[in-house]
Amino acid sequence: MTWQHFFAFTGVLSALLLLTGLWRPWIVLWWLSHQNRKMVLQWYGTLLLASLLAFWAIGHLKS
Repeated sequence: MTWQHFFAFTGVLSALLLLTGLWRPWIVLWWLSHQNRKMVLQWYGTLLLASLLAFWAIGHLKS
């Protein structure tokens, strides 16, 4: 598995967790004493943006 595949998988997984967390925050933020949609956006939105940026950067550097 290449790094580009890893970041693509991480991006898809974080997008799914982001959508799930917007529907039911306690499913994806079970370790916190309080869960809200803002925390879901902070955790999984940041992970999604970072992984997509890394995916794009690796693809851009290869070509």
